[in-house]
Amino acid sequence: MTKATPPDLSAILPWLQEARWFASKHSASVREHVTVVDALAIQYDPQRVPTHWILFLAYGEQTSTSHYIVPVRRDLNADRAAQCVDAAADPVFVAWLLGLIASESSQPTAAGLLCGRRTAAANPLTFEPGGTSLDVCSIGGDTSNTTLIVREHEQTDRSDVVKLIRRFRPGIQPEVEVANFLMQNGWGGSPELLGWLEYQPANDAGSSGVVATVHRGLSAAKSLWDHLLASLLDETTSSAEVDAVVEAAGTLTANMHKALACQSDSPDSPFAAVCPTPAVIAALEETMQAHARSVFSELETTGVSGSVQSRIKNLLTSRETLLKRFTALKETPCEAAFIRVHGDYHLGQLLYQPHSEKLWVIDFEGEPSRTLAERRERASVWKDLAGICRSFDYLARCASRQTHQHAIDSSRLSRLFLTAYARQAAGAAFWPHCETEARSLCTAFILDKAIYELAYELHNRPDWIEVPLAALEQILLDGEGVPPCFPPEEIPSQTEGL
Repeated sequence: MTKATPPDLSAILPWLQEARWFASKHSASVREHVTVVDALAIQYDPQRVPTHWILFLAYGEQTSTSHYIVPVRRDLNADRAAQCVDAAADPVFVAWLLGLIASESSQPTAAGLLCGRRTAAANPLTFEPGGTSLDVCSIGGDTSNTTLIVREHEQTDRSDVVKLIRRFRPGIQPEVEVANFLMQNGWGGSPELLGWLEYQPANDAGSSGVVATVHRGLSAAKSLWDHLLASLLDETTSSAEVDAVVEAAGTLTANMHKALACQSDSPDSPFAAVCPTPAVIAALEETMQAHARSVFSELETTGVSGSVQSRIKNLLTSRETLLKRFTALKETPCEAAFIRVHGDYHLGQLLYQPHSEKLWVIDFEGEPSRTLAERRERASVWKDLAGICRSFDYLARCASRQTHQHAIDSSRLSRLFLTAYARQAAGAAFWPHCETEARSLCTAFILDKAIYELAYELHNRPDWIEVPLAALEQILLDGEGVPPCFPPEEIPSQTEGL
């Protein structure tokens, strides 16, 4: 049999450059800087030439190199010409991946090794070679990773969730680390981790990293974003029903933070709470300032057309006023401990099951654009809380766009969420002990998040740039720069609930 050769890059680059998960898609020189550094043929039938491959690509330009995991299927199009398509959701690839994890097997590649790992929560599983027994559905749209719902044809009441981590980074993956920690400490607010797939380059024994994870699926679950949006658009849904779910999300989030701040016997544990020093707070403020200046500078050089052009100009004129909002961090003593947090928290990271009315937290990977070390750093819980508050703002504006009616009050949803959170978190080491500290943290993290969104929308969704822009304008209008949050009288004292 003729030796199998990997697919040619020329057949992959056209759609690779359009993929959201390919961070260098905007570069004009992609073709000159992409190389195949490793490859594996998925040989489920020794009598046939393999049609499915896993390619490990490197994109290097100047001093930076990024690596990507790209499953590919090679077949013929309608004109009988060879073509290559993304095979991440192909049952053949998915069955191979799950089989490797379920059996805890290793598979040598041309220049490395793939190893399957499974947890105690995983049940014995078998998969038919070739993937003909699987139904695979891609969810979440075009994102930085690829998430799949996987079911066997005969299993209607059970599913698994496979996440292919497209950009390979060696090191400890928070998705696996946090999930294992929470399971070991008995927290049941997140779907169980069943296993993961690691890649180990042969030329560097210390550079293994996670390329895929498998979690237990949840029946009839939908994201909290989808549930709340449908509820806001449904005239038969009462405000009390919406309020109850929002408050439940606040309580769940506080319990998540309590679980992540679980006391450890070792102060060296990556989950041990730490009290931030003044130097740490000063560094945080400096980082936020630098990030804001970078975004404003980019906005000034890139330019924005359309109806928001004059508003952007006004915002840039007032940038120094906004930057001063960060200084409250250094001026206010910070006694609340920093802990491991979710890191990329928004309404899409919570799942809601209508039949049980239960909420679940998913995706502890952290912000995909940050390094693994940055994602594993301990932080203020306001990093997560700000993410949810900004998500409520997007939710309200999305609902208003669809109904063409008056704006929905997102600040009310934030108050409900934060008040429920504060009641549950009262007395915890990570919760601010006074209103001034809570408000300075709230302001800084919401401002930082809105500025991040401004850059994100500029690059990916210009039609949505008005959302973070309006939030920044609101902060400018507010006397103290504090976004709509919760009234001081609704903040429980630190001793409440002890």
